[in-house]
Amino acid sequence: MLLAVILAVACSGGPAPSPSPTAAATPVPSPAAVVAIRPPSTDILAENEVGLTLAGGSDQVTITQAAAEQQNQPLALTLYRSWGWIDEAVRAWGDSSRRADDALLLLSKPEGAQRAFQAFAADFVKAPFTAVDCPPGLAADECREGRSGTLTVMVVRVDRYVFRMQGLKVDLEQLATLQAAKIRKP
Repeated sequence: MLLAVILAVACSGGPAPSPSPTAAATPVPSPAAVVAIRPPSTDILAENEVGLTLAGGSDQVTITQAAAEQQNQPLALTLYRSWGWIDEAVRAWGDSSRRADDALLLLSKPEGAQRAFQAFAADFVKAPFTAVDCPPGLAADECREGRSGTLTVMVVRVDRYVFRMQGLKVDLEQLATLQAAKIRKP
């Protein structure tokens, strides 16, 4: 499993001043920029989107289930809680020569998703991986991609979602682009 142990207004007696033309307003996201929150099992890639046979997977992976898979379970549980872990769905597809894995995690807040992204992405900036640029068409807030021979790994953040993908002899960039678009769909 890919994991590295990785948030006055002043009053005067006169009339209220008019707003300054240089004052920055808080941006309001357009409806297209708002990500609808759904269970990860709803948005994880399907077999027909990947083009490989489904080899396994789980839905509604809880924080305790995920921590139980780690060598230092108490530390993992504390870390995952700090991120605001809500739910995860995982899938594996493959045949005798090609493989793809996807883990889609929903967190309670974007700041937690940023921390989760940073923790997961830390694995892909050191050997045996070589960092490469993420695909330009990927609609993501953050992305990290690494390659080692025919193995490609990616960690991507889209709002409160973080997904981790790895692939052997597959177009992982295309799959990541599909996954990000699926998360962003209204």
